Amino acid sequence: MTASETSRAFQAKYPDQCEDCDEPVNVGDWVRYVDDALIHTDCPNAAPPVAITDVCGKCWTVHAGGCL
Repeated sequence: MTASETSRAFQAKYPDQCEDCDEPVNVGDWVRYVDDALIHTDCPNAAPPVAITDVCGKCWTVHAGGCL
């Protein structure tokens, strides 16, 4: 998974199941998407969220160097 495939955190509006820890996601839990998987924000194995400043303003990509 790359950082560009991670959503911002939000509160769940519907019950579901966390793809990382297999625990239930309850309404109001803080979650985010990594790829298409719903993950608790406090799961120990979850990928770190992307800071908005990490996204290139020219190509809208997260990359390690300058934009080509």
